[in-house]
Amino acid sequence: MQDQPKESQAIPDQLMQIAAEQEGGAERVLDQIEVVQHSFEEIQTLARECQEILQAGLTDPSQLEALIARMEQIGFHADNGSYNIQGAFDLYQYQDVVRQKLERVGRSLI
Repeated sequence: MQDQPKESQAIPDQLMQIAAEQEGGAERVLDQIEVVQHSFEEIQTLARECQEILQAGLTDPSQLEALIARMEQIGFHADNGSYNIQGAFDLYQYQDVVRQKLERVGRSLI
């Protein structure tokens, strides 16, 4: 008989722990997606600037330097976007682990 109260108390504790783990997960995913969107917007802007430099012609050495600098920034923003996409995938995998824990606790309740 004593096992039942411990078991019933353990389940709410487990649920509270899982809820605490879950808290903010969706917000973190959205934050990372926002960073990815910003990175892609920066890449678009920099690519347009590169096109303008190339269309104007590379008559001045400073134009070549400006083009190289913008292309380096494109690489930086592409890397940043990729990193944050991977982070979003990691968070979704974590969410799946939490879902599995909830299923396990739900089965215990049944």
